[in-house]
Amino acid sequence: VQKTSIDMKVELGNSMITVGEMLQLSRGDVIVLDKKVSDSLTVKVGDKTKFAGVPGKKNNSIAVRITEVVEEGEDLDG
Repeated sequence: VQKTSIDMKVELGNSMITVGEMLQLSRGDVIVLDKKVSDSLTVKVGDKTKFAGVPGKKNNSIAVRITEVVEEGEDLDG
């Protein structure tokens, strides 16, 4: 069981744009997200939020350092 692989995702944030805006996106455009640069990133296991973290690097790869374990039913904002 401990060697079973699981799907983890890290969310930078969310944004709502129209289909027309999406069709007009091109290289170099900026999509404004609903989070500040200083906010923690949401780390999900499957579709459940399990951790909060901050971006970083490890061994020349992009990484996330876990800063908080989110308990069942707890919201990341408190």
